[in-house]
Amino acid sequence: FDFNIGLNLLMTDLVTCMKHKMLRISIDALNRKFISTPVPLIKINRLDHRELNKAMKTLTMLIQAYVWEDTTKPVRVIPRVLSENMYELLKYSPRVPVMTYSDYVLQNFRRMDESKGVTLDNIEPIYTFTGDPEEAWFIKIHVVMEAAFAKAIESAYKIHSLAHLPEEIANRNELFSQYFSEMASSIEQATEVLGKMYDHCSPSFFFNVLRPILEGTDKAGGIIFDLHDKGAQHPVMYRGSSGAQSSTVPALDAILSLKLPTDNMSKGLQVFLDYMPNFHKTFILSLRNTNVPDSYERRRAIGQLWLFRRKHLEMPAEYITKEAAKKGIPPNQVTGTGSTNIGLFLSKRARRTGDAAIEHGGPVAKL
Repeated sequence: FDFNIGLNLLMTDLVTCMKHKMLRISIDALNRKFISTPVPLIKINRLDHRELNKAMKTLTMLIQAYVWEDTTKPVRVIPRVLSENMYELLKYSPRVPVMTYSDYVLQNFRRMDESKGVTLDNIEPIYTFTGDPEEAWFIKIHVVMEAAFAKAIESAYKIHSLAHLPEEIANRNELFSQYFSEMASSIEQATEVLGKMYDHCSPSFFFNVLRPILEGTDKAGGIIFDLHDKGAQHPVMYRGSSGAQSSTVPALDAILSLKLPTDNMSKGLQVFLDYMPNFHKTFILSLRNTNVPDSYERRRAIGQLWLFRRKHLEMPAEYITKEAAKKGIPPNQVTGTGSTNIGLFLSKRARRTGDAAIEHGGPVAKL
């Protein structure tokens, strides 16, 4: 019996352990068994990016589950058996040591038929916390939405590359228009996918069951990683897994040169960059200040991004604000799992994107 087997068993039984409040007990038992064993305990090829991601996902999800198994009594000290191995992996893949959107969504699905695409009827989550079909649907919607955005991200890369070629290149403006047109269509498809969230994930389930498990460690008052060579430590606070940690829309903001307001919300968005995979963050930063000519197709892409943001803005109202009101919680005290005032955050960005479409003479009749 080795440490890898222990972790794999915990992940296999994660739903059952969470349901019966046995996850903390099981991890504590694992901690007692291996606390005197020298690290690293995880046996993976640290040069294999896929193995590293899988190990990181396993540890971050177990840490998340350990903290929030009892959502009324979050635990603040992460056992050494998890802490030591997490910090060992961070040497090879620097990042935040907690569960992110990438762990919970982007790295957490499989295709049932490998010969078919990433569609709602052909994917399933690898792990969930509750085992409930509504949680599975929540993850699937985000995965398929990201897949729908893929063409827009590809277009962003092509636009960025084209912008750095000589202006004399043949058909340059036509290529810009083609790429922006493809981007607009991709954003429209992603918006359609997002609207399907209501089909099988209810606001009541999200607010009362799933959301408390996805909260950040800041909502627990911070956590302490038990590391044998660190001595006494101060609690560290991290945001919870959130769609705000997706790199897709920030990348589109960057390539479309949308100048969003500099305020507490924009500062929060800068923080979320550190919750994204490193190469996603690098990609977003590389797209900023890309000089591209204006066109009807670019304005259409801005308009479609506004429609997406408007659709996205409906979600916190239905899934968070209205559900919170049923419990007597006022809107100004409600935050998302990423610890932002999500309604204000999204509404400002939706309004600014709409303003940009109008300022540039966008196809407002279609908005």
